[in-house]
Amino acid sequence: MIRRFLFLFIFISLFFLECFSMEDDSLKKSVIPKNGCYTGAYVNDVFIKDFEEMAGKNFSIVSIYFSINTGTEDLPVDYLKAFWKLGHYSAYTMEPNAWTLREIIDRKHDSYLKKIATQAKKFGKPFFLRWMHEMNGNWYAWSGSKNGGAETSSYGDPKKPDGPERYVDAWRHIYKLFQKEGVKNAIWVWCPNEDIHLGEWNNIENYYPGDEYVDWLSMDGYNWGTTSYVPGSVWRSFSEIFKPVYDAMGKFNSDKPIMIGEFASTESGGNKAAWIKDAFKQLKKNFPRIKAFVYFSIYKETDWLIDSSDESADAFAEAMKDPFYLEHIK
Repeated sequence: MIRRFLFLFIFISLFFLECFSMEDDSLKKSVIPKNGCYTGAYVNDVFIKDFEEMAGKNFSIVSIYFSINTGTEDLPVDYLKAFWKLGHYSAYTMEPNAWTLREIIDRKHDSYLKKIATQAKKFGKPFFLRWMHEMNGNWYAWSGSKNGGAETSSYGDPKKPDGPERYVDAWRHIYKLFQKEGVKNAIWVWCPNEDIHLGEWNNIENYYPGDEYVDWLSMDGYNWGTTSYVPGSVWRSFSEIFKPVYDAMGKFNSDKPIMIGEFASTESGGNKAAWIKDAFKQLKKNFPRIKAFVYFSIYKETDWLIDSSDESADAFAEAMKDPFYLEHIK
């Protein structure tokens, strides 16, 4: 009798787990556009409506950066709700600036992670969640180079570089914690920077957590032109920036959708209007797996704004007339 009850309990548990998994999978697949490419922007302190008016299109995605500095910050769910009502997906970039990967792996921040997981779950609607982006660079606290780099003897598998291996384990831990807390509405976006030449150990495939832990692949890249911020930089086309990392992703995953998490061009060193025109032509023609982009339209290291000149603004608006670039999600 006990065996029968135990068998029945296991069967029912597995049934419900499978149902939840199917529901989760269905929601995440529904976010992928069947045709075309989501439009997205990071506009910082500019109202998204003003940006959309300038671009001549109502955008699909609004990008938001969430910095974790004290471990007391609340996930700004009000933004999620507000942008959803306006017809946007939100794309949250999560930046744990004060944490090391080892601290995450050792569960020192679990209580805080559970708090923001609960807040994300209560929102209920799908949103993009981009944890610890550009990990293959050397400028963030979570980068491989700052967490063991090419060493192989201080952590985990002695055949794997410690920096990327720690990143993978930290990502998986956060993912599993969110899953355990019942967060089904987060679309997990894994996002390296375009090629960073620090050695073979830093290749992006070493940072990939695995298909079961990622919903969308992503990549960041900029045309720095001849800006003094990056000494020795040269003018590069959209394809020169993104084709190498796009092809590299195809070698370890061939079916997940890809998002450009950040991109933009400077005016220094070339014709930005022509660059924008070519970028959206190339994206549509030669990058079929890219299903969303986020244009980084702010003044930071240089003038990334789409309206850094009248010609650039006009080129961007002209490109957005193509129905391939999708409007509001609802």
